[in-house]
Amino acid sequence: MKAMTIGISPYYNYPGTLEKWNTNNTEYASNHGGSLITRAIMKEFNADYVNDFSDIATLKNKYDTCIMALATHVHEARDVSMYVKLLKKLNMKVVIVSLGVSDYLNNNQLNIKIHSSIKALLNLAQESSNWIGVRGPYTAHILSKNGFKNVVPIGCPTVFWNMKPEIVINTKKEYNNPLVVYQENIAKDGFELIKQFNLLGQDFKDEVIFTDNLQNDISLRDFQRSFYQNLENPQEVLQYITSKGIFQKNFDEWFETIKKHDFIFGPRLHGVIASLIQGIPAVLTTRDLRTKELAEFFNIPSIEHGLLDNTQFNDIVMLANFQKFELTYQQRYKNYLSFIAENRLDTNLEVVKNTGFIYTIKDQETTNQLNSMNISENFFEKDIVDNLINIIMDNNLKSFSIWGLNALSINFLERINGMNIKINFFIDTNLSKCEQTFFGQTVYTIEDAIKMNETDIVIISEKGSEKMIEYASKVVDIKKINFYKHDIIYPISDEKN
Repeated sequence: MKAMTIGISPYYNYPGTLEKWNTNNTEYASNHGGSLITRAIMKEFNADYVNDFSDIATLKNKYDTCIMALATHVHEARDVSMYVKLLKKLNMKVVIVSLGVSDYLNNNQLNIKIHSSIKALLNLAQESSNWIGVRGPYTAHILSKNGFKNVVPIGCPTVFWNMKPEIVINTKKEYNNPLVVYQENIAKDGFELIKQFNLLGQDFKDEVIFTDNLQNDISLRDFQRSFYQNLENPQEVLQYITSKGIFQKNFDEWFETIKKHDFIFGPRLHGVIASLIQGIPAVLTTRDLRTKELAEFFNIPSIEHGLLDNTQFNDIVMLANFQKFELTYQQRYKNYLSFIAENRLDTNLEVVKNTGFIYTIKDQETTNQLNSMNISENFFEKDIVDNLINIIMDNNLKSFSIWGLNALSINFLERINGMNIKINFFIDTNLSKCEQTFFGQTVYTIEDAIKMNETDIVIISEKGSEKMIEYASKVVDIKKINFYKHDIIYPISDEKN
């Protein structure tokens, strides 16, 4: 018995009209990045892509596992009802990989709703496999808030395309043949940066602008033209695309086009990944949570899309340091192997000695922060650690205590390292003695802090600032303490992540 994969096609197959594409935007691979995901699954698990479901009995006799090829399906507009019905008929093990957020409409927000059919699909996977594989902690957080607990961030199978435990990016002192992996928003926010390079289109929206192939697709053509007409310089942009734009309908030709260049940058997540897995330096311009998630998870060099207006190509090149990416890849590779083993999947990946999931401090920090919060607002625009540092600087604190031991404190310690600030101790209401340590810092109780004449306290606690002050007033003279409250709190969750 072997594995099959369904969903996104391994071939670029935009059906010719926007209306038809909308009938099944999961199967119709209108983006080479989606095709790369399915091809990675086929390659790594020796899986067959199946899109003919007319003979259920034959499929059940030939396959015992279905690895679902998904992408940015955590969204209320992604309807996969037909696949849920199919999988119920097949009654086989369902494994999900590469599931990520889709925040094109609600940029950087985590109050993203999930379509009921996606929840039904996740339930099938939860019942038949040990882990649901998602792209990163932001997606894991959303699924956790929707009741799915056996969720683990593994990244995307495309990054492990070479099926080796190590990856090497071949950097150079100078780059003579750069390529932009193009998406339309970079024409609005970074045209001055990109107009000296070739532009590689990747999806059907690019195809209708880069070529004459889809001129009869009136809905798509008019929609895309309206975007460009609203730019400050529409004619200049369109003329440049005509002269320097490249669009390949064939996947292999798209992949090979990337290989022919020596440096890649732009907002196309899987365009950048297609570069890295071929050993070519690449920098991602992150324009939403969807791209930010994988860039952070793998330490892919990146720059925020909003900064491109004031960025030169040399600035992009300066970001192309791949030491962290290469080291992070090795950790993520081992985690991917653990995910595969615990889901009892056969794989073509080179197996290495593994002791289970490697969970970095950054992973723990991010996951705990997310899982502990009831998010109803766009909180990613608030840099919590920056706010704390502002409290310290504004009040000229040179020596102080932090009340509350949690994941945020780790990040805070990293950020103030090297600054002329002394942390005498951390404070925890749950401690009865002073013998514990936290990342090299001695931990004290509030009573001990007062005895040592410490008077400046920054509060980071799940209980909230007012409750912490109320507690303090019961054990010490509240007038002796200068409290600097912080109202957005990230505690460590007691739940198993």
